[in-house]
Amino acid sequence: MKRFSFILLAGAMVLVLGACGKSAQPAPQQPATPPAEQPAKGGETTTPTTEPGATAGEFDAAKAEAVYKQNCSSCHGVDLKGAVGPDLTKIGDQLSKDDILGVINNGKGIMPKGLVSGADADNLAAWLASHK
Repeated sequence: MKRFSFILLAGAMVLVLGACGKSAQPAPQQPATPPAEQPAKGGETTTPTTEPGATAGEFDAAKAEAVYKQNCSSCHGVDLKGAVGPDLTKIGDQLSKDDILGVINNGKGIMPKGLVSGADADNLAAWLASHK
C-alpha cells in the first residue's frame, strides 16, 4: 500500500511540475523594423499590432496592475518572475495579446480559466503583452 501511495504521489508531482515548466519551443523572431509607435495614456507608447514582441494597443496600466496583483500574483509573483506559475517578465516576446487573452479565458496547464474576464481580461492581456 505504501508503494502505491508513493507512486501516485510521484506521478502527481511530475504532472504539476511539468505544467509549470517553460515551453521547449523557440521564441518567435521579431520583425527587423518595428511598427509605428503611437502615444498612449499615461505617456507610454503603444503599437497598433498584437504580434508577439510588440506592445498590444492601449491599456490602463494602473488598472491592469491592480487586477494582476489581486488575481495573478499568488502564482506568478508580485514581480512577474514566477512562483507556482511561469515567469511573465518577458511574456510579450513569446505571446501576442490575443494569445495571452486566450490563456486568461481558457486556462493552461494548472491555471484555471476565467480568473479575470471581460474588459479587465482584455486590459490585463494588453498590459502583459507590453512586457518584453
